[in-house]
Amino acid sequence: MGCSGKWGDARGTILVSNLYGIFIGVIWPFYAYFALYQGELESTTRKVMISMIIVGLGLAAYTIIGLISEPIMAHIVNNSIRYEHEVAGQQFVRAMYLFATCVPFILASDRFLNITGTLITLSFLIAFYVYRETFASVWCFLAAIASALIYVYVINQNKKERYELRTGQN
Repeated sequence: MGCSGKWGDARGTILVSNLYGIFIGVIWPFYAYFALYQGELESTTRKVMISMIIVGLGLAAYTIIGLISEPIMAHIVNNSIRYEHEVAGQQFVRAMYLFATCVPFILASDRFLNITGTLITLSFLIAFYVYRETFASVWCFLAAIASALIYVYVINQNKKERYELRTGQN
């Protein structure tokens, strides 16, 4: 059974499913590293992060090839979205994806980002073990909630910078 509504036809479902695939498989594995690398202040952590970016780029390339050879199909299962897309070496790819999207947060020198990375990793484990059939959509939903902490982090950083500018502190 496909999705219903405006995107209810097969072409619409495939289009939206593959746009989702591009975001989670091509953009996010690279962007997570890049964004945290840009904000990281400790040089040792920056060096480790830049060396790990190869994993994110490898996943992006692998996803592009996979989407070209087999588009993602989506179906509603138990009020969640099940994405069907056969991936060679699925366990390895899943581990590398977890590595690429969670480890940068855990490595960051800021404790708030470490907590965010830990929550995103825990959401992976919950989705994987409790919602196996709809793992990808449930994990993305839980990770999006945990990622709201990134917004809080950015707001706090902006307030801190404005305070330092006003008071002349560095």
